[in-house]
Amino acid sequence: MLDNKKEYGDYQTPLDFASTVVKYIKNNYDFTPDFIIEPSCGIGNFFEASKKYYKSEMFGIEINKNYSDTAKKNNPKAIIYNESIFSYKWDKDMEKFGKTLILGNPPWVSNTELGKFGSKNLPQKTNLKKYKGLEALSGMSNFDISESIILNLLNKFSKRKFILAMLCKKSVAINIFKELYRTSYKSRNIKIINFDSKKIFNISVPACLLIIDCSSDTKVQNEVNIYNFNNSYVDTIGYADNKFFLNTNYSSDLDGKCEFEWRQGIKHDCSKICELELNKKNYMNGLKEKVEIEEDLVYPLIKSSHIKNFKENVFKKYVLVTQKKMKEDTLWIKEKYPKTWNYLEKHKDNFMKRKSSIYKKMPQYSMFGIGDYSYMKYKVAISGFYKDPIFKVIFSEKPVMVDDTCYFLAFENKKDAEIVCDILNSTETIRFLKSISDMTAKRPFTKKVLSRIEFKKFNYEILNYTEKEILDFKIRNGLYINKLF
Repeated sequence: MLDNKKEYGDYQTPLDFASTVVKYIKNNYDFTPDFIIEPSCGIGNFFEASKKYYKSEMFGIEINKNYSDTAKKNNPKAIIYNESIFSYKWDKDMEKFGKTLILGNPPWVSNTELGKFGSKNLPQKTNLKKYKGLEALSGMSNFDISESIILNLLNKFSKRKFILAMLCKKSVAINIFKELYRTSYKSRNIKIINFDSKKIFNISVPACLLIIDCSSDTKVQNEVNIYNFNNSYVDTIGYADNKFFLNTNYSSDLDGKCEFEWRQGIKHDCSKICELELNKKNYMNGLKEKVEIEEDLVYPLIKSSHIKNFKENVFKKYVLVTQKKMKEDTLWIKEKYPKTWNYLEKHKDNFMKRKSSIYKKMPQYSMFGIGDYSYMKYKVAISGFYKDPIFKVIFSEKPVMVDDTCYFLAFENKKDAEIVCDILNSTETIRFLKSISDMTAKRPFTKKVLSRIEFKKFNYEILNYTEKEILDFKIRNGLYINKLF
């Protein structure tokens, strides 16, 4: 049976904390709303808290009928619809909204997590941030439901005077600020107020109150100040020279465009069939079946948790790889590797059940994150999940695959891989990465972040290599600049 609390990302705001939020808005903003709107209003604690400070009309939406009934009982004058925030038609009510305070605590769950539950409590499948190509189909299009709700509300109310104040993960608040900057969305001010989510909701994730003030004259905000609820200053995040920093007072000479192309690891969404373990001399799949297939299409596999302690030729996992490049027809396996084909056919249903739209209209048994780079002998890899960036040179006699939670640079030359790895693990590079990476996010280090490291700008004198080794490395990789005067 589906856990409804988990499905809806349900963390009800305690009344006393709802009162803290409303009091903060009242004390810090000269704004008297005609309406207070609470999407995903739960049992209506924000409405209850608002009564002490405002005499506004109240309007709520809540998918859970038990919650909406309780909210109506506690707030009989409020208009509360029992339906999903994603199916509600705003246009029928927008004309009556004057000055509006949008309060709330939208679901703390991602669209991918809800998809795994088979939940219907999802926004319409649109490319929310206009990603292109593979990015739109893979992990970069994953987003928190609260992010979708907040961005849609900002879009709906963009021509009105309003203040939006939402409790959310800090990573969500940062993503929303980035999106508003990217789309040149205008506001009077954006502010982040930190709070202890462990104390309030008993969950261990950095969280905040995101306040976006669109109550008067507006402009595109290029930075956001972070405070505590007592208004003590914590930090400033924002953009400098159109580039994002988590500390706007820090700059690095490394910031630029990476000369190498960062890749994401192999994606198959069928781990019980494709990922194997070697038990003595036999491969075993995730179904505990003995797997008898040709060796040629089986490769060592490194997952995020393995990178830190990688040792040559020591592998916990292996992976069956069905293609040499993306979109390649897989029928060739039938003739050349009949045992492997029979194994794939036996488990065809597992592949057919893959939910991601990335596999639609692709050859059967398709995978992603596959190309010539996958089969290069040396990879400099990092886990996207690590909070401290750790880079390792990954290699074996047979090309090593990394999974799609990892990012890597591929090389045929071992010395090139070693020099690049040393550059990436240097104090200068680590400090720079931490200045541009959202450490509250599930994946702090993404392809977009890593692609800002410009290797030409690095101070190679600090490395423990000879001048000839560095010069050869630069020439081989197009990093050598011959200055002519």
